[in-house]
Amino acid sequence: MLWPRRVCWAPAEVAAIEWPAECATCGVSLQHAGSAATERSAVERSAQPAYCSTCLADHARHAARARAFGATAVLLGVVASLAFPLLEPRAGLGWHLLAAAALALLPIAGLGSARALAGWGSAPRVYGLGPLGTCIERRELAERIAREGRRSQALWLPPLVYRIGWSLIVALALGLSVVAHGWHHPRVWVINLTRERLWLAVDGALWAAVEAAGSDPARAAIELRLPRGERLLEAFDERHQRVASVRALLEGGRDHVYAPASDTFCFWLESTGYGRDATRQVRPLSSHARFFTLDTEVDSWFTAAPEPPAFDRRSSGGTLTALRQSPCALAPESTRHSASAIGP
Repeated sequence: MLWPRRVCWAPAEVAAIEWPAECATCGVSLQHAGSAATERSAVERSAQPAYCSTCLADHARHAARARAFGATAVLLGVVASLAFPLLEPRAGLGWHLLAAAALALLPIAGLGSARALAGWGSAPRVYGLGPLGTCIERRELAERIAREGRRSQALWLPPLVYRIGWSLIVALALGLSVVAHGWHHPRVWVINLTRERLWLAVDGALWAAVEAAGSDPARAAIELRLPRGERLLEAFDERHQRVASVRALLEGGRDHVYAPASDTFCFWLESTGYGRDATRQVRPLSSHARFFTLDTEVDSWFTAAPEPPAFDRRSSGGTLTALRQSPCALAPESTRHSASAIGP
């Protein structure tokens, strides 16, 4: 299943090819064979590849084994996708994808190698790929179709590529891995509102350099993916002096903001309605340690949402939420007067 084999690809759907009256697996003539294929009409036989009764029985046996291997592959892929972030929380997404794909492919590889070990492998067949064309595994059948005027091209492909069902198992494992990794590694926005570069350490390990935001905090903020759970976040200046630290709880599936050494700044969520939605809301954020866990989805980071046009009051519209910050002296009054938002 994983090793390339020589197949012929025809750029036409299965039903568009006129198939000869022979078994697509072994090549035996079906004109006088006592098989289920001969009971079909000539039109049906020419529109689909046919198989003799012996090969049909062999395909059925292989399909039963393949279902068992496929169920095992699904189980291993799902378990690896969900369990890997718990076993190796510091591993990156690449390692997560590699582990899930490897475990999902293990039973598939076993099914493909079983033919050499115990005669379990599948015999040559024809696989339709819909509008993408048709893959023919038996070379003699492909050559005969080519002689009859149907264009085909020889390719070296692993069966996993053109047997769509098996590819979907790997895709499922990879998709679940991306979702699980994102959940177990929540997003943390780090913004440096001091006047010099800061270095961020996570649980004692140096993680990233954070440049001073200056006049453009939206560009200066960096986005990190950190393992969920309790983490020690520390910020150091260029002289290796610690300027801020917090033992923060990172919650799965939520966004977080950390602004070390920003005691003179206020943070708030600003909701703006559009169309018939006339929402105007300012909600201060509270944190003495300048670490915020957000309980809502943010559309705009460290910059104001666009002002709603005055002429558009008929559309259904909607609401955009922006995370804002500024020196407390310039912050909205409701935020400025919130002692918890100002900090210690």
